[in-house]
Amino acid sequence: MLEYRNLEIDSEKADRISVSIIIPAYNEEHIITRCLKAAYTQTVPAEEVIIVDNMSTDATHSIVQRFIDEHKDYPGKIEVITQNEVQGRAETRDAGFNHAKSEVLGRIDADSILSHDWVEKVKLAFSDDLVSAATGAVFYYDMPLRTVGMRADNSVRYIASKMSRKYGFLFGTNMAIRATAWQEIKDEVCPDYLDGIGVLHEDIDLGIHLSMHNLQIAYVGSMLVGMSARRIEDSRKDYFTYTKRFSNTMNAHGIESAYFKIPQFFFNTIYFPVRGLKKAYNPYYEKRIDGTYKMDLLGKRFR
Repeated sequence: MLEYRNLEIDSEKADRISVSIIIPAYNEEHIITRCLKAAYTQTVPAEEVIIVDNMSTDATHSIVQRFIDEHKDYPGKIEVITQNEVQGRAETRDAGFNHAKSEVLGRIDADSILSHDWVEKVKLAFSDDLVSAATGAVFYYDMPLRTVGMRADNSVRYIASKMSRKYGFLFGTNMAIRATAWQEIKDEVCPDYLDGIGVLHEDIDLGIHLSMHNLQIAYVGSMLVGMSARRIEDSRKDYFTYTKRFSNTMNAHGIESAYFKIPQFFFNTIYFPVRGLKKAYNPYYEKRIDGTYKMDLLGKRFR
């Protein structure tokens, strides 16, 4: 795994850094508990875990509240807030970032399952004062060959993070940003919809705005997160509409770069083969999870 390449790590300083985990959520009743359990069982607890409910119409809010009530022993703070002004991931993320009190703001998805030492790795990365944001590797926990896929993804994402000298790379499922950097760019980041262009990739947009301010984005492979491949189960039309967010984001910023076209091309190409593989694997995967959402991810047990 690629660790802290080209970073100056200070373990003593890392211990003093506070971290918040922000989780935007919209109708995630079937998966949010897994995400919360992984955040709760960290080797080094986050100072805050903030779930931002964005107009959910299912039981997401009540499930999160029940989890909070059942885990009052957590050494930090777990809370759920709402963002009901607009339906949008960027706006929901922003509400969580603005609400958080920590020095470093982690951002994951409701289907993210943090590796057991994710907070610890984040603190180490941000012990380098030059790091304004960081992103790491992911693997798909509901797909076969997870270890192989994780190692391949780690290498690909590291290469992608170095391909563009002008614009940085962030992945919303697994990222963190320094609170001071967020304060510097928060009035410039784009909403999900911009000038009628359509839905943007809020994580790519965030990276672009950080880069415009010459704020360093680090790639840390050991910041490992599991995520679901559920997007591949969307219809072809919905899936390709989603991947079009790459070009939407480029167009919104007037960027012409082959670097940003590669991910869209790659994800479009793998749609049919990976969709078939996911469908075949689903029955086996469901047998690995019981009603309490116990999961064995790369040998790490989350309870």
